[in-house]
Amino acid sequence: MPPQPANNPVNLLIGEANSVNFDAIDTNDPSILKMLVKSISSYLCPMKILYYSPHPNLNLSDPAGYGTHMREMIKAFRESGHEVEVVIMGGTEPKVDTIPAKPSLMKRVAKIFIPPTRWQAMKDKRLLEFDDAAYDQLLEKIKAFKPDMIYERANYMQTSGVNAARRLKVMHVLEVNSPYVEEKVELEGPSSMLEMAKEKEFWQLDKTSQVVVVSSSLREYFLTEHRLFAGKFTVIPNAIDPAKGQVDAALVAQIQAKYKLEGKTVIGWVGSIQPWHGVEGLIDAFAALAAQRQDIALLIVGSGETIAQMQARAQASGVQDHIHFTGYIKHAEVFGHIAAMDITVLPDTKWYCSPIKIFEYGLMGKAIVATHHAAVLDVMRPDVDGLIIAPEQAALQQALLRLIDDAALRQQLAAHFQAKVLREHTWAANARRVIDLHDFSQTRVAR
Repeated sequence: MPPQPANNPVNLLIGEANSVNFDAIDTNDPSILKMLVKSISSYLCPMKILYYSPHPNLNLSDPAGYGTHMREMIKAFRESGHEVEVVIMGGTEPKVDTIPAKPSLMKRVAKIFIPPTRWQAMKDKRLLEFDDAAYDQLLEKIKAFKPDMIYERANYMQTSGVNAARRLKVMHVLEVNSPYVEEKVELEGPSSMLEMAKEKEFWQLDKTSQVVVVSSSLREYFLTEHRLFAGKFTVIPNAIDPAKGQVDAALVAQIQAKYKLEGKTVIGWVGSIQPWHGVEGLIDAFAALAAQRQDIALLIVGSGETIAQMQARAQASGVQDHIHFTGYIKHAEVFGHIAAMDITVLPDTKWYCSPIKIFEYGLMGKAIVATHHAAVLDVMRPDVDGLIIAPEQAALQQALLRLIDDAALRQQLAAHFQAKVLREHTWAANARRVIDLHDFSQTRVAR
């Protein structure tokens, strides 16, 4: 069980020492003492933060990754002592589960005759119209709440946040999680309004007070694409809630029994099974090892677009009895499955992403093998926090075999990265870094 950090460092001042886990505080570590001082300062000098998401379809209650990110940042700001006003244009209440209506006959016919780029442009125009209305609503919210800072989750084509902050002279921090113009083309296809979209992306990045990106590769992309001032970009990778590390031992035992994992070294992966996650390479590397070893198992946790192909690949590997797919499971059960693993793997990810799974692995104290990506190197030191490898099957096989045969190395890598995750990569730590941006730029507003 990973150690739990102190939930509320201000308790050190007000004498509620019984609510603080002192075993989790290394008072000889300057970084820990600095963190405590900053946390106490937050409680003594609270801010008013307006959290803004302009997209009409992003709902705060959604269990998807974006919803988790929004909820955790809002929670972290509040638990740091700040007052947070939430303005989520996609709504904050769970949507009623209904079967989506089929497109009307008119819409299906229109899509046949309207060129795809024009169809996407029509969607872009509707988004711009929505953003104009959102701008008016946001202005009223800002005037009523009078925030010290607006923290916005950026989205494609939407400039209402930066424009409202600029008009009312409020500091504005823009959180950017992807190259959203490029991502739009990849997911939905090109639009005849792409040039305008790029101009709006530049406007957002140029006119905000500070930009927070999830990876250094994303920062470099924007710097190259738009030739912006590097000093306004801060890399803040994704994070984890330490409370998620509390798992039921009975659940872990149940998982081990279900997949007959007792006595085996378990290699594991969790996530959404998509073409860009490299699960096929993990299956191939494992199969090559399992052909020679009977003491190993592969546990693949999750479902996704290509799960059927991956199951067929495993079936054809010749070692299918050693490869186990859980299918979809509730997120609350993910950590119990990670607890049943000995070695965890990040075979691949999109170039700009900050993969949350490495923080999940780290929180649970598991050794990690990760493919060389800028976002991985943002948080992990090779051969200190985990094994970082070239994106090749031979390299993955070699790294897995090294960890299978060296339990002491597994423990050493896992313990080092677990301590780093608990110290630097919690949502509370991310919130403190955002507050630091405000403290550093108190006189700078969106311009």
